[in-house]
Amino acid sequence: MASGTDWIARAPARTSAVAFAIAAAALAAAMAAQASPRVERRVSHYPVDGQSRAAWVAQMRAKGPVDPVSGRRYSGYTEWQVTWSWQSWPLGDGQCQIAYWDVAVDITITLPEWRGRVGAGSMLVSQWDRFLADLNVHEAVHAGHGEQAAAEIERMFQALPQRLPCNGSRRDIDRAAREIIADFRRRDREFDRRTRHGILP
Repeated sequence: MASGTDWIARAPARTSAVAFAIAAAALAAAMAAQASPRVERRVSHYPVDGQSRAAWVAQMRAKGPVDPVSGRRYSGYTEWQVTWSWQSWPLGDGQCQIAYWDVAVDITITLPEWRGRVGAGSMLVSQWDRFLADLNVHEAVHAGHGEQAAAEIERMFQALPQRLPCNGSRRDIDRAAREIIADFRRRDREFDRRTRHGILP
């Protein structure tokens, strides 16, 4: 459902007083303008034909998105990926100050699109609409997990102390972010277990 990546770029070990003053001013501006996680959300569709529930089921089993973990096809699928990056300035005593960070989440929701709606009976149309509405709600929960994971990582950065050890901070921050992502992956799996993945209409 999700994977996280990170990078860190640090300033050179030696920084002049003027350069550091400029950097400090930039730091203040960047921190003041720090935004909540950036969210990129898109929806893609795959075609479903047929004039019966049985036809839909057969089409979704053949064409539905594949879960890369289980290898199974589902009627809908949400993939989210959280990324984070940050920069820090050395303070000259083995300590560093975080100058900037960025957290983003990319979400892709894949849903079926019924091509046989025109000319179909009202009962069949209503059945499809109910199914698709339920599926949208199901996938929105998964998308929400991705957004919540990004927001939690954002809060983690906001809570960091102003001074951090230059050595080991990348490892510790990366570990903490991945633990957050792992927690929301577990929530995804538990939600799918309870709802049976919203597999078929």
